Amino acid sequence: MLSDTSDMCSPEWGDIYLAAKESWLVSEAGLQLYLSEGKREYIRKDCERLYLLAVNTERNGSFLTAFDDKVSIFYFGEWLKCYFFRDGKNILDALEFSFSEHARIVSECEAFDEQLRADSEKVGKGYYTIACASLRQSVAAHKLVETEDGKLLFLSKENNSNGCIGTADVSYPSIPLYLLYNPELAQGMLRGIYDFAKMPVWNFDFAPHDLGTYPWCSGQVYGTAQRDDKYCCGMYATWASPAPIRCSISAPPRAKFTKRTCRCPSKSAATCSSCRRLPLRRGQKSLLPRRISLSLQVG
Repeated sequence: MLSDTSDMCSPEWGDIYLAAKESWLVSEAGLQLYLSEGKREYIRKDCERLYLLAVNTERNGSFLTAFDDKVSIFYFGEWLKCYFFRDGKNILDALEFSFSEHARIVSECEAFDEQLRADSEKVGKGYYTIACASLRQSVAAHKLVETEDGKLLFLSKENNSNGCIGTADVSYPSIPLYLLYNPELAQGMLRGIYDFAKMPVWNFDFAPHDLGTYPWCSGQVYGTAQRDDKYCCGMYATWASPAPIRCSISAPPRAKFTKRTCRCPSKSAATCSSCRRLPLRRGQKSLLPRRISLSLQVG
C-alpha cells in the first residue's frame, strides 16, 4: 500500500470495481457471444484475456466504477483511510450508497450547478464555464481523510512538480471555492501545515511549502536545504481567510543542524541522500509538537 510517491503516476495498489444490476467475469470469446447473441456462457481459450462485464438492459440505467485504495494517506505516523470509510465502512458500502442514493445525489448536484451558475453570472459572461472546469480540477486534486482524533484533513496533490502533498501551490488557488461553499474543507487544507510547523524538525521561521510527496506526509524532499520563504505570502493569505487565527507561540531556541539519525534504517547523516526527507534527531522517537498553540474560530 502507498508504495509509490513519484510524480505523474497512478497508484499501483488497491482494487478497481465495476458494478451494475448484472456483472460477471467474461472472456474475449464469451464477450463476443454475449454481444452477438445475448448468451451468458463462460468460454475461455488458452491465454485469452478476461474482463469484468457490467450490464444494465433498462432503457435508462447506470453502472458504477470504483477504486478502493485500502489506505489513502500516511500522516506523520498515522495510516488514514478515506473519509467515507470511517466508522468501519468499506468499498461495498460505498457502492451500495452510490447506487441506492443515485437519484438524490443527481438532484443535489443539479441544484448546486444552478447555484454555481447564478453566482458565476454575477461575475461576468463566460465565468460559469471557467468555474465548472476549475471546480472539477480542484476537487479531484484533493483527498479527504480524518485523523485518529477526528480532525478533517483535505490534502492536495500537485502534478508536474514533484507531486507534493498539502502544498501551497494547490491550496492557494483552490481555497476560494471552499471558502464560499464549505469552509470546513478550507480549514482541512491548513491543519497539516499547522501540524508540520509545530514539529521539532521544522526549524525555520516561515511556513512549510508542503508536507511531503503524495501520499506520504512525512517531511519534504528538500531536507535542510529549504526553499525560500516567498511561499509564505500565499500561505498567510490562505490562513487569514477561513477564520480568525489566534496564535500563542513559545518556541525553543533554534536547533543547530548537527549529525542526526535518519528515519531510513540504513542511513545516518544530516539528511538521507536517498529519500532526502528531514530526519529525526538522534534518540528522538516521535515528531513531538513544539510549544506552539493555534486556535481556529469560524467567523
